[in-house]
Amino acid sequence: MVASGDFRQDLFYRLNVFPIWIPPLRERPDDLAELVRHFLRTVNPLVGSQVTGISGRAEELLLQYHWPGNVRELRNVIERAIILARTGKIEVRHLPKNLAPRARRQTLRPLENIEHEHISGVLKAPLTTSSARRPSSASPAPPCTPR
Repeated sequence: MVASGDFRQDLFYRLNVFPIWIPPLRERPDDLAELVRHFLRTVNPLVGSQVTGISGRAEELLLQYHWPGNVRELRNVIERAIILARTGKIEVRHLPKNLAPRARRQTLRPLENIEHEHISGVLKAPLTTSSARRPSSASPAPPCTPR
């Protein structure tokens, strides 16, 4: 960042005296519950809600998520859930749909439908093989054994 000019070199060296590394939230699942409680305490008064906690299933969903946005993303998710819930506990329905594991978000379709779509697509697709490979009624098929 310093080399590209996005960060001041003098400031970088002042801050780099004692570097602090904090692992990403996905590597600290034990911190999640405490962070949720903290955000409940701080966000409730800001939005005028009285949310008291989070359901077990909703908490489980938060623990399964990989948190690419780290703590900021968690705060936004909790704030949104508090706004939607208004009172009581945060439930799964108050959480964004993208928190659901990928396998649960996929809609399973019967194999017959998938096969039918594939076969229909293949039959509708234009032939892309060269004419030299296609048998012609005018030319006999090559013999299987040399004569």
